[in-house]
Amino acid sequence: MNQSINKWFHCRVERPDAQVRLVCFPPAGAATSFFFGWAELLPPTVELHVCQLPGRERRLNEPLLTNLDELLPLVLQGIEAIADRELHLFGFSLGALIAFEVAHGLQLARPRVDHLLVASQSAPQRVENYELHLLDDFEFLRKLQLKYGDLPGAITSSAEIMQFYLRILRADISLLESFKFRDRPKLTLPVTAYAGMQDMSVSAESLDAWRDVTSGNFSASVFPGDHFFTAAQRSSFLRALSQDILTHHLEQ
Repeated sequence: MNQSINKWFHCRVERPDAQVRLVCFPPAGAATSFFFGWAELLPPTVELHVCQLPGRERRLNEPLLTNLDELLPLVLQGIEAIADRELHLFGFSLGALIAFEVAHGLQLARPRVDHLLVASQSAPQRVENYELHLLDDFEFLRKLQLKYGDLPGAITSSAEIMQFYLRILRADISLLESFKFRDRPKLTLPVTAYAGMQDMSVSAESLDAWRDVTSGNFSASVFPGDHFFTAAQRSSFLRALSQDILTHHLEQ
């Protein structure tokens, strides 16, 4: 498969013989680089693809999107090119809600999704809209830092970089706050949820509530760390993620 023809999904390490495609969706403000180094730590039977949202990295010159209703049909169209193998969707924070909606979209069509994995995000029926995107820059950042923790030093060290990043972050928070949970048939696939023990934005109850979105199997795990626990716990988390993927793969 020629990766260059699919602007929505990027595969840095191609594995032609892989039986499983793990399709990842990044958190607000992030891009494909959020998952850098993951492919090498996954089993050889798993090929990693990362969603490339417009307005950053390879799609820097494209306009940012701020509404999920506009984004989702485009993502669903893009995923068709990589849906010729078993699909496992993984979403982190905002990406978890995008993955959840993609799973619903694929459940109504062929190909289908085989497994939904989510991290650092309350169950969709528990999502609250605080209208953060309407705040001025100072309050916007202050509220985000209270909820999710401090921004990386590489971003805050430069006013120019900060302004560039803030534009992307504000657009992505608008995406998050355009999410609306709808009453519809449950997913029928396995759902696996993860969170950091010290993540103030995801309670144990709201993580466990992911079980209510599916009639399939559900499991949840917590790791030491805050909202971005996957950075500090990358090796141990990816071992657990790989095991969960392979377990469900063998059950297919």
